[in-house]
Amino acid sequence: MNKPFLKQLGIDPMAFEEIGSNYAMFESSYLYVRDIADLGEEGGQQEDSTLSRVNVWIISDVEMGAMIPKVLTPEDLEYTYAMIVPDTENPWEMMDQCEKWMQVLKEGIYQITPNLEFKMMNELRERIENLFKTYEEPELDSEGKLIVKKIKNKNFDDSRAGGDKLEDFDTSMMEDQEMIDNLKKEMDLPDGTLVTNLFIPVSVVISKVDLIEHGEREIKGTLEKNLDFIQYCLRKFCLSYGASLVFASANSNSNIQLLYDYFLNRIYDSELIHPSNISDKGALFVPTGFDSKELIESSEVTKFVEDYKFKNQIEPTFNDIVQ
Repeated sequence: MNKPFLKQLGIDPMAFEEIGSNYAMFESSYLYVRDIADLGEEGGQQEDSTLSRVNVWIISDVEMGAMIPKVLTPEDLEYTYAMIVPDTENPWEMMDQCEKWMQVLKEGIYQITPNLEFKMMNELRERIENLFKTYEEPELDSEGKLIVKKIKNKNFDDSRAGGDKLEDFDTSMMEDQEMIDNLKKEMDLPDGTLVTNLFIPVSVVISKVDLIEHGEREIKGTLEKNLDFIQYCLRKFCLSYGASLVFASANSNSNIQLLYDYFLNRIYDSELIHPSNISDKGALFVPTGFDSKELIESSEVTKFVEDYKFKNQIEPTFNDIVQ
């Protein structure tokens, strides 16, 4: 528990342990802003207490969603990132879980936004829209290092640019890229994209994806048979909320580092260093801005889904997903 953070909010940490307290079912944690592994590579020592942290609230009960407006202030929304984390243990409940928790998040955020200044509300709305309008796949060189296409801040650390100086970069290219981005921002969003804007970055993280290969026979078989259909439904759902979609597993260490890096990208606008991945079904990564209705429906899954509906061959446990 991050007790200093609770004290900053004016919350007594002991309230979490008191039976009957409003906070009794609320979990608090934190993430390090910087990967601890990087510190070891530099050969330096840094005390755990001096590392920058991002505070995390964990809600596992729908009723605790009412705490969102009490924990977050309108000013916090600019630096807030939400994750909805269903798992693969009950695949037939996956879509219900996504819809339930997205509704909890929506109700909590929409109680906060009326208290925002009109200018800030528009800025937050446009920030999420622009994730779609200006998205570009990151490009890596032959050594797997990120090719920096533009410089967002002239006061950057030279080490992030590989030791090059600012004057070594072609500023006309920077101006051209900025002009292109501005033109993109004027375009309308495609049909079916960001139907509901929650003003904050959101990710749907499907956990325990190692069960696809190593789960019990029944679950493993269900996932293998219906995985394409599940991902089709999830991608359409995420597109409508502007959410990214990540398949991850702590047991197999699948997409854990990617998820951490993407989190930093969304919160601190760091460079996105991971391209999308829709070919590896067990390590799916669909960043916000990559997907579109046309892309989803142009895949082989569309025929697969229509065929499923026509023949009515979906297992009974998947009726909840279809409805």
